[in-house]
Amino acid sequence: MRETTFPALDRGLATSGRDRSQLEIAFPSMVIVAETEEALAKGRDAMRPRLAFYGSTPAYKVVLDAHGWGDMHEELNRLSKTGDWATMAAMITDEMVDTFTVSGTPEQIAPRLQERYGDLVQRVSFDTPGKLGPERVARVIEGFRATRA
Repeated sequence: MRETTFPALDRGLATSGRDRSQLEIAFPSMVIVAETEEALAKGRDAMRPRLAFYGSTPAYKVVLDAHGWGDMHEELNRLSKTGDWATMAAMITDEMVDTFTVSGTPEQIAPRLQERYGDLVQRVSFDTPGKLGPERVARVIEGFRATRA
């Protein structure tokens, strides 16, 4: 986002005589809510196919490039055309999952999202690899309330 998206956004805004202060930027993030190492491992495994799909998409190659993984795109793209989703998912390392997702306990999610994206975006939404249940959702939401205080 810092290296590609925002410089492009700023160029476009400059062309129109505006700046970022005139926008509200929303960012959809991927989150793994996990209270144990086992749950974190399951969450990472559930995110691998999704990240492999994104990595296979030509428009997302620039994202892989920004992190030094651009050479994976061609193979992921090729495998997507054959439907080999299992091999694609296996190519996604823990480091990659941790780079593209935010993980933690319900109480840690909001502060970690704030730390990673707070200086860039005004709104954040997130997708998780499974249902959180009402009690865990309430704990995540309370974390967001606490970061606003």
